[in-house]
Amino acid sequence: MDPRLELVEAEALAGIARAARLPLLRLAGGAVCAAAPWAPDNPFLNRVCALGVGGSGSEADLDAIAAFFGAHRVQRYVVAVAPFGGDDLVQRLRARGFEPGYAWMKFRRDAAAPPDAARTGLRVGHAESGSDFASVAAAVYGLPADVVEIFGVLPELPGWHCLAAYDGGEPVAVAALFVLGRVGWLGSAATLPEYRGRGAQSALLASRIALAGELALEALTTETGERLEGLPSASYGNILRAGFEEA
Repeated sequence: MDPRLELVEAEALAGIARAARLPLLRLAGGAVCAAAPWAPDNPFLNRVCALGVGGSGSEADLDAIAAFFGAHRVQRYVVAVAPFGGDDLVQRLRARGFEPGYAWMKFRRDAAAPPDAARTGLRVGHAESGSDFASVAAAVYGLPADVVEIFGVLPELPGWHCLAAYDGGEPVAVAALFVLGRVGWLGSAATLPEYRGRGAQSALLASRIALAGELALEALTTETGERLEGLPSASYGNILRAGFEEA
């Protein structure tokens, strides 16, 4: 297991929190907590990332996390437990009233070219404006209209590379590559429902992998919901076809 796969995602969350001017708490080891008091039920914005890395996850850390969210009146939030935390951390979270949710699978690959060229009738490239990126991301993630600028400023932040797929002049899918050191995180992917199944996600995966190669990155990581019988798994399959392996 490579802790950089967790830390790069945590720093990406920190960047999103700074862009949205959200309260942010950092723990020793690299874990990050973000809270959105104006969207208390949104698990994308109210979460703890990389808990368990670098020795984080002590009782003092759990107390600090509870105090942080309590101070911002967020009653429900998600804790992503890194594998480094072990069963002990999971049990201590259960003792505090946490329940298992829909788990996520993290993937890894190097920055070699994708195995197959992704085909789509959409035009794919760097987002032509921050608002293009923001409009799709906010719509898909269900963010309030008055906070669309959260994603609109991401293309301007250090380490962020924001791409989009266009139908004519209209943005219909977006995705980002965030770089920390020699590792890249592929995230913030969103496709408008009416454009799903047209190859946008695969094309955006391929474009970001190619960009990572140009940047001479050593490793890439991304994640999606675990594969369960009866649940859609198109994203899971797209990620595997792009050359990622389960991490």
